[in-house]
Amino acid sequence: MAHAVISGALEQLRSILQTEVNLLAGVRNESEKLADTLSLILGVLEDAEEKQVKSGIVKVWLEQITRISYVADDVLDEWKTEILNSQIQLLDDDDVPVSEKVWSCLFSLFSCLKSVNNVRIDFGSKVIDINERLDRTVKDIALLNLTERQSREEPRPVTSSIVDDSEIYGRVDDIYSIMTCLRVLDLRGTFFRELPDEVDRLLHLRHLNLSNMRLMKELPETVCNLFNLQTLNLNGCNYLRKLPEGIGKLLNLRHLELEGTDQLSYFPRGLERLSSLRTLSTIIFDSGGGKGCQIGELKLLDHLQGKLRIEGLQQGMDSKVAELKKKEKLRSLDLWFSKERHDAAREENIKKIECVLDGLQPHANLVELYVRNYEGNKFPSWMMSSNTALPNLVLLELSCCNQCSELPTLGRLQYLEFLILSELDSVKCIGCEFYGLGSTDGTSTGGEDLVQSVVAFPKLHTLTIKNMNECEEWHLPIQRGVEIFPKLRRLVVNNFMKLQMLPPGLGKLKSLEELYLLGVKFQGLKLFQIITRNSNDDNVTLSAQEEGGESAPPVTVFPVLKELKLSDMPEWEEQEVEIKLPIRIDDDDDEEEEEGFIMPCLRELQINSCPKLKVVPHYLFSPSLRSLEITNCPQLTGRQPCLPHLLEELELLGDTGIFSKSIVPLISGVGSPNHNENNYSNLHSLSIMGSYQSSLPQGFNQLIAIQTLEFADCEFLDFAPKDLKHLPMLQLLKIRDCPILEERCRKRESWTINSHIPKIFLNWDGDFIPE
Repeated sequence: MAHAVISGALEQLRSILQTEVNLLAGVRNESEKLADTLSLILGVLEDAEEKQVKSGIVKVWLEQITRISYVADDVLDEWKTEILNSQIQLLDDDDVPVSEKVWSCLFSLFSCLKSVNNVRIDFGSKVIDINERLDRTVKDIALLNLTERQSREEPRPVTSSIVDDSEIYGRVDDIYSIMTCLRVLDLRGTFFRELPDEVDRLLHLRHLNLSNMRLMKELPETVCNLFNLQTLNLNGCNYLRKLPEGIGKLLNLRHLELEGTDQLSYFPRGLERLSSLRTLSTIIFDSGGGKGCQIGELKLLDHLQGKLRIEGLQQGMDSKVAELKKKEKLRSLDLWFSKERHDAAREENIKKIECVLDGLQPHANLVELYVRNYEGNKFPSWMMSSNTALPNLVLLELSCCNQCSELPTLGRLQYLEFLILSELDSVKCIGCEFYGLGSTDGTSTGGEDLVQSVVAFPKLHTLTIKNMNECEEWHLPIQRGVEIFPKLRRLVVNNFMKLQMLPPGLGKLKSLEELYLLGVKFQGLKLFQIITRNSNDDNVTLSAQEEGGESAPPVTVFPVLKELKLSDMPEWEEQEVEIKLPIRIDDDDDEEEEEGFIMPCLRELQINSCPKLKVVPHYLFSPSLRSLEITNCPQLTGRQPCLPHLLEELELLGDTGIFSKSIVPLISGVGSPNHNENNYSNLHSLSIMGSYQSSLPQGFNQLIAIQTLEFADCEFLDFAPKDLKHLPMLQLLKIRDCPILEERCRKRESWTINSHIPKIFLNWDGDFIPE
């Protein structure tokens, strides 16, 4: 503790001696003497802390040093506060000449003592008193045989005070005196609507945490008098509408946290004064103009690090003056443009918006970049060039950039791992330029040798493309010498209603484990573009077509895919025809098969909201499948492939066609190439939700291995306990929003017969265990 206090006091004292050049001679001498004494004590402190364990005298000496150091730290706090206060008063006075303002920054505190409002405390005499007290303790160093060691450079810990009002005794003045010594005040999650104006009495406060104070709408202006404040945390203050206009007075502020303050409309002027800021999570420019800080005030904030979110970007801003390119410690940049209405004929407005983004080029060290609501016709050159200006980018999101018709060249970003493209309504084709390969036909502008060495998106493992309303084509130019997405693990394609098909060759990706297709209009076997018919209609071959329509040799398609979700596909339709597709791999056969296989590792399959689907394609039922969910597919018929033998979980939600009435087509495989009778010993979980049927589905009695059985939102479902007697392994029965069944359970009507069910969970209200 002593080391932390002495280090802090010494740091403050050195700062004052360096910045205050006009100190009175006597005060400077006493201050320098104090600095030397503190340095001497700091040198022997490590030895003293070790010897205090065995020596009571040394322990008492340390306690004296600590007490004196606290006094010194408080005096220096007051000293520095008065210096900052005098400077701020002059800087805020518009009538004071500029020359006088500059001169005031060089004046010492004791120059200000000669003003009409004399300072109440004689700092000079206090420093003398501290030196006299320390002189007596320094003489004891030799008597205690303390030796100097290498001083330890450790960060000064932040002290905190947690006050229990039930343990506070004494006069109000005494309590205020205690509170003014606080370094940390943590009010996070409290329900205060406002802070008292007297908060500025917390002169020594360094850390103020007001996060998640959801009822607070504004801060008092007196907060700006906390000149020693270093951290102000306002994260999660949902209703905070404005910041104090004088926030620029907090010259020592290093961390200003504003995440989740969505009601703020602008950041006050004075940001440029906060040159010590390391953390500024959010800055908001007034979209109406006139109020708040200007973008040029970011120029002096060269110490910014971590994340920065800029809201309210708009045409006409001279964004280059922000000099983001010089902020080398910034790692995440989130750019939010104001949504403006532009006349299509007014090209000058579009040009102005493009200039704003062009001027916001970040430093090459940037790791994350988000661009939202940008209305320019093109992205800036620092994003479009194949020799990108952001070589260290790991995450990129382009959202609501509705006017841009071309995607930037991103394939050469060597460290990009996450890419999100959303609501780019003017993009009609994802072509080869996107990968950095040249023209759309897959040829390179750099010659054949260059093509053979190309790896596009070498580290990308998550790609999300959604709400591309006008996109009709997506090229994946897999060809000789070109490798694309070698590390891609997760692909999400959402709301591509004009896209005719997925790019040929997608099934060749060797690392793709999760594939989500939502809101597409693919039909039939065009779903994956992986099936090639021979002249004989009874034979089909799996081949991942290369760009240009040429079929590659038979391969394993989606070789490591583990999770597949197909949802909101209004045109997907499979006919009731028997198609044999190779979906199994014979592990006992050491010879390489000539024929390919499809999804040999698939474990989870979801098919949701496909209104025209009649038959679940046989090739989706991989032998390794463990979980199957089917939701709202009302046209499903009785001719289906049988469920894989290793299936463990089955969920039927909403109107699932024939499955709402009978699961026989799934468990017996009527019309399937692998038609069989199977008790499905691995199927231990069954869920039926949103069904309008009044009885259990036909074939239910064949599932004897069920351990967890769930019914939810089944308004008319009714069955007796005896209908579950064929489930000897049943451990848990869940019933939710099934009024008829709930009534049976509450009456305990014959449920005691099923004593083999350890637990019945009724409507999430609690457990009902049969007697």
